[in-house]
Amino acid sequence: MRQLALLRVGSLLRHRLTGALALAVNRKGRDTMNAALRQIARAGALLLLAMSSEPTFGQTRSRPVPDNAAPKVYGDGWNCKSGFLRKDDACFGIVVPPNAYLTGRPYAPGWECRHGYRTVDSTCVAIVVPAHGFLSDRSYGDGWDCDRGYFKKNGVCAEVAVPENGYLSEASYPRYWDCNRGFRASGEMCVAIVVPANGYLDGSSYGKGWTCERGFRDTANTCAQIIIPDNAYLDATGRDWRCRRGFARTTAGCVALQLPQHAFVTSGGSTWDCERPYQRSGDECQLPRSGN
Repeated sequence: MRQLALLRVGSLLRHRLTGALALAVNRKGRDTMNAALRQIARAGALLLLAMSSEPTFGQTRSRPVPDNAAPKVYGDGWNCKSGFLRKDDACFGIVVPPNAYLTGRPYAPGWECRHGYRTVDSTCVAIVVPAHGFLSDRSYGDGWDCDRGYFKKNGVCAEVAVPENGYLSEASYPRYWDCNRGFRASGEMCVAIVVPANGYLDGSSYGKGWTCERGFRDTANTCAQIIIPDNAYLDATGRDWRCRRGFARTTAGCVALQLPQHAFVTSGGSTWDCERPYQRSGDECQLPRSGN
């Protein structure tokens, strides 16, 4: 604000000096010279007034920096020093409870509890860790976790009961354990998966837990052999068969395609179509009728 006032006074002073000199040059006489000197004197007085400690030209006095504060490095204003928080136009000391430390952040409360303690009514209370537990690094929740093989239950760490043919898992849902290969969870037990002949364990956690070997089909919890008819072969899945090219599948097996004249077997291998320009009409290939 002070710099702005000086700039304004300097501009006014320059304007008046220019006017005074022009007046002195264009006019002659003692009175004219005296008038020019009076304008110069007024401009000088304004400049001295602007340079004084009192604010001028609408300049507002900046608020004083309170105790335990420091001016901002950039811009106007001030910030409270470390260990103090701003409230209105003053800096108040932060009351740090035992087992806490200053955060350095400019908002309340300005402190946090040390590791192993939690905030309770503006104090830091020690976290009680039960047997088979340990302090966690989270600032929320209980502040502790259980060792491997234990889980939280009613404020303590209860041991995980792993059934026979089971093992501890890394998951906590739906349970803290899983069953060995060849077994499946049933309640709190691991029950053996019964695999029929010509079947194998597939490792799936849903369904039956087993799959039939290639060339066999799941039928009534057994693996029945797939009967492949003549002119057919086992498909890529190993669970069904398909006819060779030039044969069509029916309930009786694979029946050879009956191709009429000017016909060919399509890409699928089980149907036929007519050569161009012939068109299919029933079981025959005929030339299209002309428009005449």
